[in-house]
Amino acid sequence: QLENEPVKTAIVDYLTIHGGAVAADIAAEVDITTQKASALCRQLVESGVLTVEEVKVPKKGKCKKYSLANAAEVEEDEE
Repeated sequence: QLENEPVKTAIVDYLTIHGGAVAADIAAEVDITTQKASALCRQLVESGVLTVEEVKVPKKGKCKKYSLANAAEVEEDEE
């Protein structure tokens, strides 16, 4: 699990810059599988770092879109 921490940090950094994204986009950017991106994003949602919402994606159907829970709260936690 410790080896996932840098990947989780990369996911949060990506979402900080780009706002919300679906797991497939996160996976492509961070260079991991979509399944791993989904699993790590779920963990980040459970820990309160990210939020998740269902969105309709053309030609893909419903997907989960992950976003930062609250940028201000995340910054305070890092200090």
